[in-house]
Amino acid sequence: MTKSNRHHYVPILFQRGFTDPLGQFVRYDKETREFKRGWVPRSVFYEFGLNAAFIHGYGEHHFEETIGALDNKWSKIIKELREKPIQEAVDALDPYNSAHLLHFAITMLWRHPKAGSKLLAEFDRLGVRSKYFGIERYISSLDQIPEEEATSGLRRFLKEPEWQKFAKFLVPFSRAIVEEIGIQGEWVKLYPVDIPDWNFLLGDRPVVVKQVKTGSPLLYECYLFPLSAKRLVVVAKDSANFLDASLSNLINVTIVHQADRYVCSPDENVLREAVKRYDGLRTKGIQEELNAVLFRQIQWRSTFKDYDAFLSAFQNKYGEPAET
Repeated sequence: MTKSNRHHYVPILFQRGFTDPLGQFVRYDKETREFKRGWVPRSVFYEFGLNAAFIHGYGEHHFEETIGALDNKWSKIIKELREKPIQEAVDALDPYNSAHLLHFAITMLWRHPKAGSKLLAEFDRLGVRSKYFGIERYISSLDQIPEEEATSGLRRFLKEPEWQKFAKFLVPFSRAIVEEIGIQGEWVKLYPVDIPDWNFLLGDRPVVVKQVKTGSPLLYECYLFPLSAKRLVVVAKDSANFLDASLSNLINVTIVHQADRYVCSPDENVLREAVKRYDGLRTKGIQEELNAVLFRQIQWRSTFKDYDAFLSAFQNKYGEPAET
């Protein structure tokens, strides 16, 4: 049997959590601004040869089988957290499952075809000796090279597309990421959404992250991603104590904003509404603030024990009810 060269950067098994009863979804194209029905998971979020790199002098390296094996392991955990009644799913978020769920989210950040630009940005921010680039085993030899020379040399490699494919595969499995999972794995929280005729969207960059503060030992401070059309995962030290309509809609608009091109939904009306809200923010020129606003809202909701307490405080401050 011939192996497929169609490599998905959003796994097929993960996509299935966002399809309608027929196993299909509606796809929005940010470039053409078209909504098209009838798409299936195999037909979106992929690129040919994405998980294979040919490096001159080193031959061809294939990552698809390794990633596929990990996806199969992660999909079993994700399926359980999607399908169990919510309290049973929350109880199933033990340290093992939480760590794997966070590792899945981190890996998703680096699978997009254009994640190479993120790689260069993080390299420039963290420096040549960072543990995030999987080169700590070579640090002793790097110590013999002047900092400027080592930095320019490695940056030259990282600008090459094939080297980028190889390097961005190393980041999620670096020692630093393993250490982060040990810290942030305890922050993983699962939320259901009970809003009628509403669902979370799936974008081609499905994981939203908050950049760290200066001096933080972490690569990213918070992670957020829909686990399915009806469940959400947040990884944050100060996470919301509830999920309301206003926050849920803000999450969908943020997913539309950060998508490179495609966003999918089992319900076309929900997708159109999110795009409409996003276009309204673009008209005002404030769409770039979405990420910061989203995580501020999450942190704010961590200061209230439930939605009723939040609603009361909101009305006292603004004199009107929160969005529903």
